[in-house]
Amino acid sequence: MTKRQTILLFAPSLGGGGAERHLLRVATYLDRERFRPIIAVARAGGSYESSLPDDIPLIAFNAADSPSSTLRILRSILPLRKLIKREQPALLFSVMDVANITALIAARGQSLIKVVSVQNPPSMVHGRSTSPVSKALLKLIPRLYPSADHVIAISKGIAQEVHELCPKLSKRPTVIYNAGLDDEIANLIEEVVQHPNGQPLLVAVGRLAPQKGFSYLIDAMTEVPKAHLWILGEGKLRAELEQQIAVLNLQSRVKLLGFQQNPYAFMNSADIFVLSSLFEGFGNVIAEAMACETAVIATDCPYGPGEIISDDVNGLLVEPSNAHALAHAINLLLDDPQKRCRLAEAGKKRAWDFHATKIAAQHSLLFEQLLEQS
Repeated sequence: MTKRQTILLFAPSLGGGGAERHLLRVATYLDRERFRPIIAVARAGGSYESSLPDDIPLIAFNAADSPSSTLRILRSILPLRKLIKREQPALLFSVMDVANITALIAARGQSLIKVVSVQNPPSMVHGRSTSPVSKALLKLIPRLYPSADHVIAISKGIAQEVHELCPKLSKRPTVIYNAGLDDEIANLIEEVVQHPNGQPLLVAVGRLAPQKGFSYLIDAMTEVPKAHLWILGEGKLRAELEQQIAVLNLQSRVKLLGFQQNPYAFMNSADIFVLSSLFEGFGNVIAEAMACETAVIATDCPYGPGEIISDDVNGLLVEPSNAHALAHAINLLLDDPQKRCRLAEAGKKRAWDFHATKIAAQHSLLFEQLLEQS
C-alpha cells in the first residue's frame, strides 16, 4: 500500500473513559506516511481534546440533547453519513457498541472498510440493564456486527463472547489490547501529590458506577486501618457512596476526589493502585498504574485484568465482589514493602506491552491487510 489513506475514527466523545482515550492514542500514533486520521465525535467538549495532535481534524456533530446518551449518539447517523460521503475515507474505525452501531448504519452502502472495536462484554453491559435502549442494542449487535469487515475485541474474553453472540461473523474477532499508555504519561507523573498525613495512600480511578465495584472497596477500608483511599472519578453513585462512607465513619480516610485532569500524578504517588471492578473490557487503568511503577491489586473479573496481570508476578488478583479479599490483599502489600516494590517493578515492565506505539502498529497492520484485500 503506497497511497496515503484516510482513516475516519468515530467515538461518542473524546473524554470520559478508557475507550475514548484508546481511540485518541491509536489516532495519535498511526503512521502519518501511510494514514491520514480524522476523528469524528457525537459531542464536543471531551476532556481529552487538549491532547489531540494539531494534524488530526476533530469534527463534532453536537447532536441535540436526548433523554438517553445512547439516543443522542444514534442521532449522529445522518451527519456521519454525510461526512463519509464528503471525505471518502478508505476505512471507518469506531469504538464502543453504540458508536459501532451508529457507524455501521451510517456507512451502509458506502465503499469503505468498516472496523468496529468491542470495548465491554455486551452481555454484562446491555444484558443486565432494564433500559429498553440497552435491550435493543443487544438485539442489534448480532444483526449488524456481521456487516463490519472486521471486529476487534480488546480481550480474549470479549472475543469469545462476541463470537458466540454473533454466529454470522465471517471471521472470529481479532484480539488487540487497548493502548494503555503513551509518552505523555512520563511528563504528567512529575506533578507532585502530597500523601495524607504521611500515611499509606491507595488510589482507585473510574466512573462512580456499579460496574466499578467501589462499594466493595469502601467496605474493605473498614479492615485496612493504616491507609487512606482516594477515588478519582464522577458518576451517578456519588451520593450513595458518600452515604456509605459516612455510615462506616470513614470520612477522614476515604475521599471521592471527582474527575482529575491528571490521574497519573495520583497513581504515581500512591503506595497501591486498586481496581475493584465487577467486570471490565480490558482495564486501561491497570496498565497506566503499572507504567507509574505502582503496585496494582485488581479483581480477577471478566474480562481483562487476568490477561494483564500474572498473579503475584506483576500484581495481585483477587475475587470480585469480595471486600474481605480486597482488604486482605491491601494489608498484605502494606505490610510487605519488598513485595510491593517487586510487583511495581515487574508491573512497569509489563505496562510497555500496551504502549500506544505497539498497539497502534497492530491496528495499522490490520488496517493495511484489510485495505489490500478490498
